[in-house]
Amino acid sequence: TASTETFALLHYDGSGWSVSTVYYANNSLAGTLIGFYEITTSTIYLYGNSGLFYFTGTSALTQDPFFQSVSAIWGTVQDGLYVYGTGINGVSALYHSTTTGWVQIGNPSLKGDFNAYNLWGSSGTDIYLYGNIATSNTAWYSLFHFDGFTWTTVIDSAPERFTVSDISISGVYGAGYMRCNNGDNPVDYFVILKKP
Repeated sequence: TASTETFALLHYDGSGWSVSTVYYANNSLAGTLIGFYEITTSTIYLYGNSGLFYFTGTSALTQDPFFQSVSAIWGTVQDGLYVYGTGINGVSALYHSTTTGWVQIGNPSLKGDFNAYNLWGSSGTDIYLYGNIATSNTAWYSLFHFDGFTWTTVIDSAPERFTVSDISISGVYGAGYMRCNNGDNPVDYFVILKKP
């Protein structure tokens, strides 16, 4: 029988950490999970190179059989879950959960191989996707927007290690580091981007 690995969900209450939930998975997942996303207090998704898993308060992770790998997640109870990953059909794209299953809603126009790093939105008609695009001789980072129908390029060369975040009151939608050359020396600048 395959051995299991114990995962713990930790909670910080402002003064210390406590174990909120303990659950178990086959240890073949070790090192392949890259992140988690909580859509409700009782439904948590874990994802990575092994696919998409969810935890709903029982003692075991359940794998969603649709995905081969997942690199970014965002969603709400109202809008459903949006996942950038590779489906069982071998297509890497943005997918949306519906009552009948996963629906592919496409990709922005890309000029190379794409690795998604971050996905965020305020609704199903306001979604941002950030990642790395690589060709045979160059690589860069780009930020895209999806309005529910059309993909547009927001920034064709975004900062490195860029994080899209929900800071909408001041109009800020992301921050990260951008590497620039200062003479012969590369320098990292912290960059905050605002909606125009």
